[in-house]
Amino acid sequence: MMKNLQWFKNLSKKSLSAASQQSSVKRSVIFGLCLFLSVVPARAANVTVSAVVSDIIPPSAPILISPENNSFINNNKPTFKWYESVDDTLLSHYALYVDDQLIFGNIPLSSVENSDYNLQYDALNGTYSLTIKTTLSDAQHSWRVVAYDYGGNSNTSDTWRFTIDTLTPLFTINQIGDVQLSISSNNLSSIPSSPIILFANDANGNEPIILATSEADSSVQLTVTIPSDPTQNFTVNVGSDGKFELQLGILPRDVDIRLDFLITDRVGHVSVLEDVYIRISLQYWPPTTTVTSSPTPSTTVPVTPTPSTSVTPSGSITPTTSLTLTPTPTPTTEISPTAEPSGIVPIIPPREIIHEATQELTELLPESIAQLMEKWFGSKLWQDLSKSIALYLLLIFYLLVIILLISKFFGSLGKNLLQQVAYLIWPWQPQHRPHLVFEYSETIVSPLVKVELFIGQVSQGFHLSDLRGNFADFDWPRSSDFYLKVIDNNFYFPIGVDKPLELGAQLFYQQEALNSKSHQSNWPLVIPTLRAKGQTRLPVIEQVRLFALYLSSYPWWFLSLSFVVSLLFSLRFGGLANYLASIFYLTVLTHRFLALYRNRYKRVLSIVDGGGRGVVADLVCSLQGEQINASQAWLAQTEDGQLILPVALPLAMLSSFSRKHVIQQIDLRLATGKIPTLLLHEID
Repeated sequence: MMKNLQWFKNLSKKSLSAASQQSSVKRSVIFGLCLFLSVVPARAANVTVSAVVSDIIPPSAPILISPENNSFINNNKPTFKWYESVDDTLLSHYALYVDDQLIFGNIPLSSVENSDYNLQYDALNGTYSLTIKTTLSDAQHSWRVVAYDYGGNSNTSDTWRFTIDTLTPLFTINQIGDVQLSISSNNLSSIPSSPIILFANDANGNEPIILATSEADSSVQLTVTIPSDPTQNFTVNVGSDGKFELQLGILPRDVDIRLDFLITDRVGHVSVLEDVYIRISLQYWPPTTTVTSSPTPSTTVPVTPTPSTSVTPSGSITPTTSLTLTPTPTPTTEISPTAEPSGIVPIIPPREIIHEATQELTELLPESIAQLMEKWFGSKLWQDLSKSIALYLLLIFYLLVIILLISKFFGSLGKNLLQQVAYLIWPWQPQHRPHLVFEYSETIVSPLVKVELFIGQVSQGFHLSDLRGNFADFDWPRSSDFYLKVIDNNFYFPIGVDKPLELGAQLFYQQEALNSKSHQSNWPLVIPTLRAKGQTRLPVIEQVRLFALYLSSYPWWFLSLSFVVSLLFSLRFGGLANYLASIFYLTVLTHRFLALYRNRYKRVLSIVDGGGRGVVADLVCSLQGEQINASQAWLAQTEDGQLILPVALPLAMLSSFSRKHVIQQIDLRLATGKIPTLLLHEID
């Protein structure tokens, strides 16, 4: 204030001296303005301003702790627990809603107990625990908490749901096998006093299915006790619809089997249903019916000299003075005829025989392995696989064979390779394979090699040789020269050995150019190869491939074994997939037997040396028929000079040779029925 007055005096003096010649009016205005500027700041410093600001910020939402969302509890008076809210000013109270209904609307911020609830506040952890004193029903409920401040603002927690379950689970058996039932865990009198007879009218019936109802999502432990057999244990969860279903395995017949059920619901309540006995009926052939009845019971009536005597059940007796007894007719007990299993031969289905044999074999194994097998055979996965296991084994076998074969020719992977592999492994030979690839030094076949057709340097396709070294015909070019090339890491070609003079070019092919004139389509090509340098035997992986190819050709032992295994699975487990596998093997067997029947008459040639002795050797043979499908080259082994021809031809040209022997091309007129004797010439 003093500074302002001093500033005013100085300013007035300067103004008066500078404006001494101005009018008095101007001096008055300046004086008034300066006085206002000096007084106003001093007054403003002593003014106090006050205002009321409304609270519009809600508290934080309570965070729920328990009962947890989607939980199950076994208490009808639950405790609701949540984390406290935080407000920018002061909280007022909480409200609790259950099933969207307000049950407590003014819950304080500190611990309290009243007739409605018990509230505990944990200041250290910032939590509230409210235990209600009223009872909630066994059902699903929802709950949430709302926090309020003094400004009337509120915030709501999430809504959680929980289920109250205070009752033991009810378990009711509705059906076992073909028998309808109503056996309840809360009514012990519903348990039959005698075994339940299953499949009384079905000789093949077994593996009964148990159908029941219980509390949703509860767990059922079933113990199956079989006399003289290992105890079986099953654990099955009841579905969300409350339905229980379990199929038992094959059970022994005519034996009392006990079933014990232990049911546990989601909150741990347990109920028990024990001593339910079943028996699988054993049928006989031929079926007969035996009618049984009880003899008429006799009644002994004592004679007593009394005025009146009553005897039950035989009747009433009225004695006279002469003591003459006149009883009423004695009643008889009527018993309806009952059929008892009787006959000569018990009917045991094949699947039960297989099951019993498997059980006996399992018992011979070490106990640890036997237990693992029992556990596996009782698993749900095996129950699902068993109905298709034969088909799965068949498909897996073919898949492995295909992978092994394709891996050798992976560089040529494509439609043609897949087609060639399919031709090789198909049990019914879809192609006529007249041509032959063989190893010249040892006179053995060259299996699983690629024979490729070229025009110039351009490949026109390829074929694969089979186990016998044979490969199929090409679509031979008609207007261009072409040649064949054998491509394989285990054999090399051409071999660089001069062709024997006695043989035609097609019987010792060495990559010469061919055309429609030089190549006779009805004469097989015979292609010699030699082992790769330094190789005395095929690599192991190649031997594995050849063994797989050998199995895919279904030799008799493998075909019979495969058919028996698939048949056992079909009889034991059924299932459309198992039946399809059995039909496949049966079809292959039928095809083989028909082939044997068609070739029952063999064409045999005698092969002798210069001394007239029968030759025992591997010979490369070639037959030229009048038709392409009647031509064939093959590698044969003569036994005591007997050469069996693969086809019965009315007219053919035969050529046979090895590295040391040769037969010139000879006309065979087999239609005459005369079997010629051929002389095998030795080559120096």
